[in-house]
Amino acid sequence: MEYIKRVLRIEDLLEESSLFLFGPRMTGKTSYIENEIQRKAILSITFLDGDTLDAFYHNPVLLRSMLAGKTEGFVIVDEVQLFPPILLDIQHIMTHNNIQFLLTGSSARKLKKSGNNLLGGRAGIVSMHPLVWKEIRDRNPDLDSIFTTGMLPKVIQSKSYQIQLRNYVRGYLDNEIAAGGERRNIGVFSSFLTFAASENTELMNFSNVSRDIGMSSDTIKE
Repeated sequence: MEYIKRVLRIEDLLEESSLFLFGPRMTGKTSYIENEIQRKAILSITFLDGDTLDAFYHNPVLLRSMLAGKTEGFVIVDEVQLFPPILLDIQHIMTHNNIQFLLTGSSARKLKKSGNNLLGGRAGIVSMHPLVWKEIRDRNPDLDSIFTTGMLPKVIQSKSYQIQLRNYVRGYLDNEIAAGGERRNIGVFSSFLTFAASENTELMNFSNVSRDIGMSSDTIKE
């Protein structure tokens, strides 16, 4: 898949402070890092790699030894929500060195839910959204493709975007909702998700939604 250059200037921001880079799945956080800033980092790790994740589970302060002898520059930690304990070590390193961190993840909610304080305000928060007009205008997309693909990089370039979107929703339900313990009845939540999409931009009537998908209005509000 072709990489589409983004308008974010994360590298400039890292000169002043550490950053959390959050954004929904498939908006291109990892691709952005690999194509635009990874080569300039003094260290880059991702917890999507099973061996890396396992190593940190066995040694939660492994990062300190990996950065031994380094006192400045920036470090990339991809999918930090998969191993929240590393934030304690990162806070220690930030206190004693002039090293900045770029920490990526799909959800600040998961980190806060696990009791982490997002480094106590020592790091800024930047959000990555799907593609914006300035990034794809040379492709001359029509409004139909913009609205039906959601401007996700992988989806907008796919010839079978319907399949990509179905997989995206399935992954969201499995990895964010079910795995996170947010909802037990995934089937009902999936029905709600479909209804919510069809009612986008409209004022939601909880009683009508409750009647249409067979769920209490209190659950709809939640």
